Amino acid sequence: MDFGFGSENEQPSYENNTLAYASSTGGDINTNPEWSTFVFRKLLGNEKFRINFINRFADLINTTYIPQRVNGIIDEMKSGIAAEILQHGKRWQSFTTLSNWEGHIQTLVEFANHRREFQRNHIREKFGIDQNIDVTLQVNDNAAGSIAINTITIAPGTDGIVQNPYPWTGVYFSGIPVVLKAVPKTVMCLATGKAPQKVPSRKLL
Repeated sequence: MDFGFGSENEQPSYENNTLAYASSTGGDINTNPEWSTFVFRKLLGNEKFRINFINRFADLINTTYIPQRVNGIIDEMKSGIAAEILQHGKRWQSFTTLSNWEGHIQTLVEFANHRREFQRNHIREKFGIDQNIDVTLQVNDNAAGSIAINTITIAPGTDGIVQNPYPWTGVYFSGIPVVLKAVPKTVMCLATGKAPQKVPSRKLL
């Protein structure tokens, strides 16, 4: 976290290529020694792991890390400590005015708003991917079920997914296959008293 959400560098922290850092060789022996990236680099050499990594990355920045959700958490945490923040700043001599604190909060908001764009650029650069692609999912009947893409189900209860999400669009990467699966509502068959059979997934390019 020292390198995220507004580290004090000339370059905005949301531009930092932490993927390159985590998979680099010849790093500084004190801050990023080569042995510390060895396992991750070797895993990326496996095609199945590499595809799963890219897709999981995309899944998370399409849901968990969308700006609306992250900024909502920032606002919630801000409200929870606002009444004590001036005393805290005075105690630790870190800041003395609310405007100074608000400036730090705004840095967090800017990170949340801009980070995903740069992360997608880093993914494409690292893996030689030509472009982003928009994947739009739609269901015929919201009451019948939902769709899962890779590791996430596009339904309420998933981070960043609204109550009525369809049609839903996420950003993925050209040439990287995604896995789609129909997820029916859980119902019991009156004749057998059993749940319906699982629906097989389908891999798409």
